Amino acid sequence: MGYFIQPILTDKASSETALAIQNREPLVFTRIALGSGRHRTDAGKKNDVAQVVHSLQVAQSISTETADTIRIVARLDNSRIEREMVVNEIGVFAKRGNYEEFMYMYTWAEQGDVIPPKTSAYVYRDYDFNTTISKNSQITIQYNANNLVYASISELKSTEAKLQNNIDNHSRDTSRHVSVEERTKWNGKADATHRHKVADIDGLEAIIGNQTTNKANQADLTGHIQNQNNPHNVTKQQVGLGNVTNVEQASKQDFQHHLDNHNNPHSVTKAQIGLENVTNVEQASKQEFDAHATNHNNPHNVTKSQVGLANVTNVEQASKTDFDAHSRDTTKHITQQERTAWNGKADGRTLTDHTGNHNNPHGVTKTQVGLGNVVNVEQASKSEFNSHSQNSTIHVSSVDKNRWNNAQLIKLTNDNGSAKTATGNWDSYVESGMYTGAGLTNSPKGSRSPLYVTVTKIDGQNVMQQAVDNMNTFTAVRTKVNGAWGSWQVLPRLDMKVIPIQFIPGILPSKLATEEMNKIYVIGNWISLIAVIDKDSINKSKTTIEYGVKSLFKLPKEYAFSNRNPNNVSKLGYESFGEDHIYDFLEPNFNDKARYEEGKYYRNQEIVGCSASYQGETRDLIITGSWLKPK
Repeated sequence: MGYFIQPILTDKASSETALAIQNREPLVFTRIALGSGRHRTDAGKKNDVAQVVHSLQVAQSISTETADTIRIVARLDNSRIEREMVVNEIGVFAKRGNYEEFMYMYTWAEQGDVIPPKTSAYVYRDYDFNTTISKNSQITIQYNANNLVYASISELKSTEAKLQNNIDNHSRDTSRHVSVEERTKWNGKADATHRHKVADIDGLEAIIGNQTTNKANQADLTGHIQNQNNPHNVTKQQVGLGNVTNVEQASKQDFQHHLDNHNNPHSVTKAQIGLENVTNVEQASKQEFDAHATNHNNPHNVTKSQVGLANVTNVEQASKTDFDAHSRDTTKHITQQERTAWNGKADGRTLTDHTGNHNNPHGVTKTQVGLGNVVNVEQASKSEFNSHSQNSTIHVSSVDKNRWNNAQLIKLTNDNGSAKTATGNWDSYVESGMYTGAGLTNSPKGSRSPLYVTVTKIDGQNVMQQAVDNMNTFTAVRTKVNGAWGSWQVLPRLDMKVIPIQFIPGILPSKLATEEMNKIYVIGNWISLIAVIDKDSINKSKTTIEYGVKSLFKLPKEYAFSNRNPNNVSKLGYESFGEDHIYDFLEPNFNDKARYEEGKYYRNQEIVGCSASYQGETRDLIITGSWLKPK
């Protein structure tokens, strides 16, 4: 079994979850992707696993223990796996409402799960995740690891053979089954409707008459026949069932269910099968055991102290060849004969002792030899020094230093991007940043709590604050000039209406139109529109204002401009995608007839039309306009 790290929440998951909570949209988990690769950097910024090998459908449910926890479960089995695969990474995917799917969380393992093909064994595994969303939108993820359930082909075939043997034994049981000969014999017997007359049997009437008084009457006989409670007290031994106990027998369905139940239906204990000393813990797979056995990089982190080598330094040792060469060096070493000869010398012994004394007989100091600043500590080797100096992880580059020196020194938000919490008095918030708070002193009058306040600092004496309330209906600004706060100035809000354009039946918007297009915008007395219309629907339309002019869409009466006063029309015209010019329909200086016909777009105050001369165009039509509301 692979040991997967704690799942990583992606950046996309954080933003989409916040939007789902804010907009009250559903967050639906769609699938789990299994991969054989790994994201080694910036896993939170990825939107898929590194190398997909399999995909699973998921089931999600609300936890019964914690209402804010969603449980996500998917089962993998190898019934459709043709080749062995390794699962090193797992990605859980979700979508907000009808928006695009994204990777919600990601986890990986150094050594993943090995899933064999269906031809070698039967394997299944449950992938179980819990994601908890707190009241402050903090998200916690828990991965509940489950073992692989593994059944080899040999085990399956053995079970199959046992079942088949039981079926064969049952089929051969002649006590339970009727043979063809028995069935034929029984079918040949006379049935209950076959009768003989007493008169047909010679002398039988007299005999019956003599014996009638001693025999049972018809009522007695009928009662005897209808008595199903063993009137003769037949025993089970008499019918050959002496060993059968009088207990309820299992049905064929119950018997088959018992055979198919591999979850220890008889509650067999490990002691009964001779495994009482085996602990119920997860066992290493063959792959994991082999990997451990071949791992020569000290998998148990054995220390030199544990093996009795605490005093041995981790430095390069001399080879046996070097040691032997040194030992045979007669220049560096003296023989016993030389030692005896030198010891026997009368003169020069003192000199020999002196020259042979390497323990600083003159008391020379490190300062005398120009090394007064060198401390008496173990020095690093050249290889150690090179390795250290080339380590880019622990050293800072000039690029890093410049980037950090030029970085923002004050946090504008919390680390997760959310606004910082403000308390007390708004006058004290003079550092640039984004804040939110409720009930603070010196809040703007007329606002609703909480407030969202943006602070822009020029210096300690000059600051600007801009506030918006939580209903997004109130905006106010104030400044601090030369150390003194001014009063809040409430900004007016424009009352803007947005009215969708009502197309004539058959006229369609362009497929390239965006959400903001095909709408009328009314701001006070100022009216503006932009319509983007599919060219094919214009060409096919039969609805006209008059001959040669096709109807496109309607304008509400209260917002339609007046043809009698074209001077109140500003920038009212058309263009097609790809062209860089706009024609003003009602410009008085149209000279050619074609353009004049296009001026008939607005002949009718309520209907916006298109001149028939446009039918030869190959691009979708854009109509833009702005004018004053008619009086």
